Amino acid sequence: MIHLLGDPRMARLAADALAAALDAGDDDAPWITPQQSAMMRNVARHHLGGMNDETPSMIRLLGRSAAPGTNDDRHLISRCLDSDVDLVKDAAARAWAESNQ
Repeated sequence: MIHLLGDPRMARLAADALAAALDAGDDDAPWITPQQSAMMRNVARHHLGGMNDETPSMIRLLGRSAAPGTNDDRHLISRCLDSDVDLVKDAAARAWAESNQ
């Protein structure tokens, strides 16, 4: 599923599905490796460089997969709180509140 993040037709759905899976996951037995998590974060960060239809989904994914102990991802999410687009602003607020930080 992670490879679908790179497909423009499937990126939004893949990001939503991965974020939901991370929400439902078992922290004691993670099904996503640290390398896969890093890859998801990199893709989400790339998508946040240019606002588009996938942005809210990528914000949610970045919030759920944010690297513990770092503030870089939270900084990107916080910048989205000032968006003029309500969907982006709402996604950023939810990601901020639900992040693993």
